Amino acid sequence: MLKNIIKKYLYEPFSKKLYDKFRYLDKEKINYSKKDILNKIQSYGINVQINGSEFDILGPEKIILGNNISIGNNIYINGLGGVIIGDNCNISDNCVISTVVYDYTYKNLPYGQKKDYKPVLIGQNVWIARNAIISPGVTIGDGAIIEVGTIVTNDVAPFEIVGSPKNIHLKLREEKHYIDQEKKDFSLATYKDNADNDIVFILGTGRS
Repeated sequence: MLKNIIKKYLYEPFSKKLYDKFRYLDKEKINYSKKDILNKIQSYGINVQINGSEFDILGPEKIILGNNISIGNNIYINGLGGVIIGDNCNISDNCVISTVVYDYTYKNLPYGQKKDYKPVLIGQNVWIARNAIISPGVTIGDGAIIEVGTIVTNDVAPFEIVGSPKNIHLKLREEKHYIDQEKKDFSLATYKDNADNDIVFILGTGRS
């Protein structure tokens, strides 16, 4: 038996074979999970792809997908309120689509268990770029583009391109406090600040 094992792995490292084996099993598991999700979806067309290995799709039985849809890695879709995505849509990595709103006016903190369900409707030929968030109740028209990192809280018209707003000014830091703290931190001091300071040398005899 030992002879057969040595012969089997003589020309290829054992670790690589183990790696390939487990990688295959992991890929098989991912594909099975994707297939399982698609089988639970209410309706989907041809050429629907869930890419990558990380995805979280809730309420698939209330999700309707058209044809030629690409869904990126690390996607989160809460479909409990209903989601419809039209043909030829591309949803990039790290996107969030939510259809559920928690009632923060309820008696519990930070929010109550009461939920409000609002469907999300996405038209045909829509491109949703990376890290975008689609809020509950939003309708996105045909041919629209959602730029990187955009939080969509209102309806998007057909052919409209929406993006995140420019940086919003909140206020300024207190300048005096900032300067005082900077001076206290020696690591932030410049050469000019310390150029005139005395230099101390410590001479050792080698016996100490």
